[in-house]
Amino acid sequence: MTNSELVAKYAEVVGISKNEAKVRVVDILQVIFDGVVETGEVALGVLGKIVSVERAEKECLVNPKQPELGKKICPAYKAPKFKASKGLKEAVK
Repeated sequence: MTNSELVAKYAEVVGISKNEAKVRVVDILQVIFDGVVETGEVALGVLGKIVSVERAEKECLVNPKQPELGKKICPAYKAPKFKASKGLKEAVK
């Protein structure tokens, strides 16, 4: 489902205009974004949660297409990760 399809479906379900629905969807997504950045975790009810995870420092190739160039140390970093709820996993099966 694309963003515009999500907005259209939300507008239909709630009974509001697409423009109002777009504003609300953008606001909700911004709140989720800010929550992950600030706290590192946002629970999304029956869907699951988005968490910020720490990726360890590791050795990686300088250029994967030319492995003969050698390796370098890739620094540790944080990345977002979605953890689906049990209910969502079972529904998708």
